[in-house]
Amino acid sequence: MKFLTLPIYQEKNKFFLEPLTGSLLVKETEVQVKPKMFLPEKVISAINQCDNPYLLKADATRSTPITTSPYLKYFGNSLTKACRRAFWLPRAITFFGKPVFNSTSDAIMAYRKLYPTELQQDLCLPRTLFAASTSKSFKENGVIFIGVFLPSRSMHAWIIEDGMQPDPNDAIWINYQPVAALY
Repeated sequence: MKFLTLPIYQEKNKFFLEPLTGSLLVKETEVQVKPKMFLPEKVISAINQCDNPYLLKADATRSTPITTSPYLKYFGNSLTKACRRAFWLPRAITFFGKPVFNSTSDAIMAYRKLYPTELQQDLCLPRTLFAASTSKSFKENGVIFIGVFLPSRSMHAWIIEDGMQPDPNDAIWINYQPVAALY
């Protein structure tokens, strides 16, 4: 997956995500106007959708149960443990993901089955990486965003895909401003 930093300019500060460590860094800057960035069309479209979250399409309800295999359990556990250790490591592990789910929404629901609901708030990054690497539709249509809630610097990760946010249980993503994208 490609990593793209999306700096946030606020007052005289530039906030950005360091791609190796995943640390949110701040740098004082004289620039008051956000410089132009050349972004892929898929990322531009997803950013516009983040800016207008109430215009997103609703996710259709699923009628088939979501099943997980031993491979998916192992892969999900590996991603979750790697996210606790380093930022670059789970991104490298996604290379071993096999697209087995038809939609990103199904992949998210499978990950949610692996971990109890009360833990899910802290598992947003491994959940999105799991969904992106096990979904057949993500590569063409999806973007993972890592966002920050300023001034608290609280972080959150979510996916925008094909005009919708595919996780029906993630309502807090609209409070975060994208600071990085993975696509």
